[in-house]
This record gives sequence, structure tokens and C-alpha cells, in this order.
Amino acid sequence: MPWSAQPAVRRPRILIAGIGSLLSRDDGAGAHAVRWLRRRRWPRHVWVAELSEPALHATRFIERADAVLAIYSMIAGGRPGDLHYHPLSEGLTIQRSASLHEFTLISSLEFLSIPPPLVWILGIEPDQSAMGKGVSPAVAAAMPQVEQTVREFIASVSTESAATSLSKSEYHAPSAPVA
Repeated sequence: MPWSAQPAVRRPRILIAGIGSLLSRDDGAGAHAVRWLRRRRWPRHVWVAELSEPALHATRFIERADAVLAIYSMIAGGRPGDLHYHPLSEGLTIQRSASLHEFTLISSLEFLSIPPPLVWILGIEPDQSAMGKGVSPAVAAAMPQVEQTVREFIASVSTESAATSLSKSEYHAPSAPVA
């Protein structure tokens, strides 16, 4: 039997994007998280990238993705190191949420030449936003939970893709148990 009757299912291209400045302590939590995540193994269809450049730079990465998980610092009324996980569209309605990175991401999406991918946010509650290198102990302690949430996101997108041939309008990411 030369060919299988089952068509090959393309794995979704998933972008894990760290956003923020490495020189602004916890405000750079996304960039620091990506550097931490790069020390781990990821499937070939997953890109882990630091998108601390201007919005137009980010579009070339986002256009190639079927799903994006953007990680960045987010003030949402929690304790330092708390994670906030939600679709980008939901983040726009959370009044207590405050992140300039979200607006940079939205600006990037406006420049896309194709329909935007599925975008989810993983916000990390900051403690220290002053200039300086490294993150606070509370944000550093959250990195294992960041990794777990990223792995759950990848598994959910990959499973959904295999089951339904991933359509950007049909995807439903998991509601991760993050505070």
C-alpha cells in the first residue's frame, strides 16, 4: 500500500512571543520568559521568539503563525508573579488590565496582510518596573508556571488542529488554572 488513505494533518505553526525590554526589570518579563523558555525543548512547529522590536518587526513573525501566545508584563490587580491568561480580545475588555505591550501587539496585528492568527495573552504581574537588568524574585519564581501554561497552550492548539484542521475562527484554547 503506497499511500495512506488518511491525509496528512499539518501541525499548526505556533509562535510563543516574549514582549518587553530586558533593561526594565519586570516590565521585560516577556522577554526574560522567552530567554528562560529557549533553554527547554519544543516541537519543531513551535517558535519561541523575543519580539521586543517595534510593531512592524513583529508582523513578519506573526503572519507566519496559526496561533500566538504573547507573554508580557501586565498590571491587573494581582500579586507580583501572578499569571493572567486569556484571549487578546478578552484582554481589551478587562478594565483593570494595563499593559502598553498589548497596544503594541494590537498595532502589529493592524499591519498584517492576511487575517490575524489566534492570539492569546499570558500576562505576568510585575513587582519592579524600574530600569535595571533581571526580574524580581516573584517574577523569576513564576517561570515554571509560565512554562507549564505554554505547554498546555501548545498541546491544546495541536490537539484542536488535529481534530478539526485548525480554523482561526473555530479555535478554543484551554482555560488554564492561573491566578
